[in-house]
Amino acid sequence: MPALLLKGKKMNELVSTEAVVLAVFSSTGLWTLINNAYQSRAGKKSVEQTALLGLLHDRIYEQCSKYIARGDISSEEHENLWYIYKPYKELGGNGTGDRLWAEVNRLPLKEEEKKNGEGKYRKEAHK
Repeated sequence: MPALLLKGKKMNELVSTEAVVLAVFSSTGLWTLINNAYQSRAGKKSVEQTALLGLLHDRIYEQCSKYIARGDISSEEHENLWYIYKPYKELGGNGTGDRLWAEVNRLPLKEEEKKNGEGKYRKEAHK
């Protein structure tokens, strides 16, 4: 069976080329990539960044409230909180996290650590 010709190209070559071009432009991956590049240039946060920032804020709020209510913090707790606070701040976290972080930094080290000479980790390292 002879292949149909359209302007010097076989019909099946033309259809496959069009199919590939159509698939690329209709793929969600391409549009997601374009959208992320646009948001990055515009300085906008993606939905994922906003969600992560919200989760970090919630965790900081819960942990800081617990330590402030208790009146002290262990060096391990402080170090763990630092690893949550640092990316929160880098993502543009607001003043609530900063205020709570500052308040936790004023808390005394847990008494057991002072008595046992543990407390090798220094809070001052992460201020």
